[in-house]
Amino acid sequence: MMFLGMILFGIGASSMWTVLNVLLGQWFGNSEEAAKKLSTTYGLASAWVRFGSFSAFIVLPFVANRANLSVALCVPFVVSLTATACAIVFKILDLKYGWTVVNQAQKLDESAYMSEMEEVSSSHVQESLSSPPSPPVVPQELRSSIDSQKSIDLQSSADLQVSTDALTQQKNKQNNEEEKAGDGMMHNKTQQPMYIQLWTAVKNFPVSFWLISGLIAVFISDLYTTTAFMTKITFESWGYSPVKAAKATSLVCMVNFITAPAVGWVTGKTKFRVKFAILGTVCLFSIHLVFATTHKVPAAVLASLLGFTQSIMDTALFPAIALVCNENVHNEAYTLNSFMYNILLFAAPTVVGELRDAEGTWTPVHAFFLVISGSGIIVAIILKFMDMKKG
Repeated sequence: MMFLGMILFGIGASSMWTVLNVLLGQWFGNSEEAAKKLSTTYGLASAWVRFGSFSAFIVLPFVANRANLSVALCVPFVVSLTATACAIVFKILDLKYGWTVVNQAQKLDESAYMSEMEEVSSSHVQESLSSPPSPPVVPQELRSSIDSQKSIDLQSSADLQVSTDALTQQKNKQNNEEEKAGDGMMHNKTQQPMYIQLWTAVKNFPVSFWLISGLIAVFISDLYTTTAFMTKITFESWGYSPVKAAKATSLVCMVNFITAPAVGWVTGKTKFRVKFAILGTVCLFSIHLVFATTHKVPAAVLASLLGFTQSIMDTALFPAIALVCNENVHNEAYTLNSFMYNILLFAAPTVVGELRDAEGTWTPVHAFFLVISGSGIIVAIILKFMDMKKG
């Protein structure tokens, strides 16, 4: 039953995070100005996620000690029900306001454009129809040429007016059809099967998307696996008590919660996303190197640095997907990205557990983490060269 519960939790958590990424990307768009706000928003989202994790470290053991494990498990159940209620409320509000707000913005832009076109058309017609107050005496041939030109101008004005009316009718018809379709911002305009949409989007993804997704997959599999095994590593190799080891590990969540919004704001302000990605991978490699070679650095310091590294990578990499991909394929982009890092997130803990059981020591595990974080540095450097070349 516990295994089944973990499967359901994984499905729900991954789906919710993917949907959140898509909604944020669609909400802000893929312009550089929008990316500034997007980085800060991702920092806030990451902070709240980590606040929940940190709270679980504190609340659940307290409840379990005061009552029992069954009562402690009721806490996440209530949290899940609350999340479901929030999702339902969001859906209702999205149906009522989301798509309408977007369409109103589109209609305002289109209305301004059509008004401008009508003013130009009206001005052009008035200029063409207006006659000079005192026409000069001109030769007959020149007068015939002028009359012919006036006829052409009148015909052009009429054609322009007809084109403007047709465009207005077409836009109004399109807006009416979209409003009838509904389903908020998440409405799917195409009727193609999902696998065709995904395959079409995958074929057109830029190379930068694959590099960013690969870097996210390496980072998430490394960081989450390290966090999961940190308590056991510090307990067995460093001689920490279970309580001290757990407290040190909880600093990953707390530091990420504190620093993510500020790091996101700085990332959006400076636009140093790729540079921060390189910094994050170097920090991750350095943490594993210290873990593998010495015990002189307190585990609390390494855990804090690990939380800060997660703030850097979350706010630098996830918003970058919205920048390099068109808005109409954000859903496919974040879904594929989630699929990639979840594969590694499943494989990495399995490999770590097998290495630990086979060798009876954490040395091969540290080597494995060094290889993963080192590959992340290489991918980040390649991404930097591509960014310098293509922008």
